[in-house]
Amino acid sequence: MSVFLRITFVVCLLSITTACSTFFGDRGVFRSRGKDYIGTDAIKKIDVPENMQVTSLEELYVVREIDARDEFGDKLDITEYDVPRPEPFTTDESGIAVKIQSQRGQRWIFLNASTAQVWPQTQAFLSEFGIYVSNSVANEGLIETEWLHFKGDKTTRVRYRISIEKGMHPETTEVHVREVELPIDAPPVEDFSWPETSDNPEREKWLTDELAKVLAEGVTNNAASLMGQNVGGNEKVGYSTIEGEPAIYVQLPYVRARSSVAYALKSEGFVTWEHDAEEKIFYFGYLPPSYNKGGFFRWFAFWKSDVTLPEKAEHTLAELLANLKDSPAVRRVFSDIKGSQFTSGQEAEEHRYLLLMSTRKEGSKEIQEIIVRDEHGAELPVKTAKTLLRTIRANLL
Repeated sequence: MSVFLRITFVVCLLSITTACSTFFGDRGVFRSRGKDYIGTDAIKKIDVPENMQVTSLEELYVVREIDARDEFGDKLDITEYDVPRPEPFTTDESGIAVKIQSQRGQRWIFLNASTAQVWPQTQAFLSEFGIYVSNSVANEGLIETEWLHFKGDKTTRVRYRISIEKGMHPETTEVHVREVELPIDAPPVEDFSWPETSDNPEREKWLTDELAKVLAEGVTNNAASLMGQNVGGNEKVGYSTIEGEPAIYVQLPYVRARSSVAYALKSEGFVTWEHDAEEKIFYFGYLPPSYNKGGFFRWFAFWKSDVTLPEKAEHTLAELLANLKDSPAVRRVFSDIKGSQFTSGQEAEEHRYLLLMSTRKEGSKEIQEIIVRDEHGAELPVKTAKTLLRTIRANLL
């Protein structure tokens, strides 16, 4: 009986296996055709008779070559390009941060929101407070009010100018307020020019604080104006090249731009050893935060010590300027800097750099151009210079 059951089991198993092969095998009824393409031949080109046109066989869409360029305008090799990870600008739950910043007596409102969001809310603020607008130029981000009279003040009249500008970083905005006042019985002024600073800082502070409160409550990521998309002109910071050398530019007065650069050179990975405000030069070191992190196998390389940057540099800035490399590229930048001397030059230490700022004018605007060199003034490899400039630009305040 046991022999019969064994034979029956084997016969059933063979039947099932044969059935599976019959239905689902390579030659089965329901075989998989996923790999049929491997054994196929190329389709022969259709031979069109001479008396017929072949235009219908031409490509309908031409794929053009991609002329990809990086932020500096240089041609980009796609195979070597690494897409950077997006970094969150704020952790605020509402997504909008509003604060008042100040420097050397000047105050302005900062928002991590676009000008397209800030422009309509600023106009709504003026309307709510009953402040009439005499002039509004969206492209320039300017709003000028009519003359106002404060209660309890019968001797003066006041006028405000609100300037909405793009911030240091994408999708950020700066709002500057300027106040001017005249005697109430003074005749109207046709060719009116705004002063560099407000006549009454307290009244400027009042409008700035009230506007900041309204913007903090009213600006959201869902509210934007199509008209406000071009408010404030271009970004304050951008990339460029100078004589083929990578550079960044900052559309700010030198004092504020220098403070912003000084802040960036104190962020993670940077050490600032010395700077000369008059000569517009910084001596700093930089190590990427991940430089000494070599992954799992780094633990086995016990003979290698981590590279660190000292709190105090081995050489002073004056000593470096007295031992600059003698080359046309170095002389072009350092010739007008006090204390510069050009010699054969020593080998520059790794991770030590010089940052130089130069000022140029475009109409009434002051623009600061920034480049980085090694500690003896020589040009850096393009990739190194771009990496440094991108990192500095990301940390500007």
